[in-house]
Amino acid sequence: MFLLRYLLTLLFIVVVLFCGSKHELSDQTAFYHVAAIFTSVHTKILIPECIGCHSGKEAPHGIDLSSYSSIVESSVFPPLVVPGDPNASSLFLSVVDDEMPIRKISLSFRQKLALFEWIKLGVLEVVDDEGNGGGGGEGGDAEEPPPPESEPDEPCD
Repeated sequence: MFLLRYLLTLLFIVVVLFCGSKHELSDQTAFYHVAAIFTSVHTKILIPECIGCHSGKEAPHGIDLSSYSSIVESSVFPPLVVPGDPNASSLFLSVVDDEMPIRKISLSFRQKLALFEWIKLGVLEVVDDEGNGGGGGEGGDAEEPPPPESEPDEPCD
């Protein structure tokens, strides 16, 4: 009797663990699926993790991540993004080394990988109906999400 109860309890725990983790994993995978285009990177990484500090004219060190043009036309050195070369892109290097974001949890591996792929594939802004990427002037009709309305919890450096 004791053995049967023990086995049923063990079976229940195993079923709950595997079913529960599978469901949670699919939710996380859906959230972290970031396409290698600006709108996806911006919506799923930059807005929730960076824009609280890095937007507008008062952004620390002039690093404004609020729009495609502010990123690719930035005059900061080293450059924020070097299309095709994540290892020369300060945006990628600052998150891969966990220097950014400050006062927040570091980006996940999937988020870092998404930034790497976006930069490696040429810093695409949009993808047309045929799957071809467009940069700065091409396909500029992509709608950018608005910056967040809330202020950061703590002042930014």
